[in-house]
Amino acid sequence: MLIDIRHCDSYIHDPSAPMQLRWWLFVHRLPAQDYYLCRQNQVDPQLFATFERERVQIVMASRGGDVGISNDFGVNPGYTRRAAITELSEFSDKP
Repeated sequence: MLIDIRHCDSYIHDPSAPMQLRWWLFVHRLPAQDYYLCRQNQVDPQLFATFERERVQIVMASRGGDVGISNDFGVNPGYTRRAAITELSEFSDKP
């Protein structure tokens, strides 16, 4: 079985990817000083998806190309698991 393990950055400029995913990755993959500037100006999008039939919040995009996910919406800023973008579906800015 061949698994698509594209780096998360490759989705930013992919017009076939969901817009909510592209926007979230664009902001969260900025250099830290630029991301901090966005947050100071109330630009900090949230992203939710379905993972193994459960809604999760995407809270981190790693340099390794995967994302950190959590089912603890907004309470804990950390992630409980890491996943490839291809393991997620039904992207939305709301749970």
